[in-house]
Amino acid sequence: MSARRAGRAGRRRGGRTAQLLNEYSPIAAGMLAVLVPTFEPMGRRTREAGTLLGFEYTWPAVVAIAISAILGLLVSLSTFLVRALG
Repeated sequence: MSARRAGRAGRRRGGRTAQLLNEYSPIAAGMLAVLVPTFEPMGRRTREAGTLLGFEYTWPAVVAIAISAILGLLVSLSTFLVRALG
């Protein structure tokens, strides 16, 4: 549903979905580059549990990360498909 809405918003603004993605990605990356180190414990000095760099990867954690990445990719692809087919 949100992919359909994004496709309509792109058509109203006269832009293509790829153009909107190219404009949004650097903004999102910049926001994450500032906000994550500010609000999350990084663990640069001591990599203890509960910090980003001290995270211990287990098979369930890796599977959850992979599923999340695949779902994110599918959401992005659905935006392109709605634009192409609709």
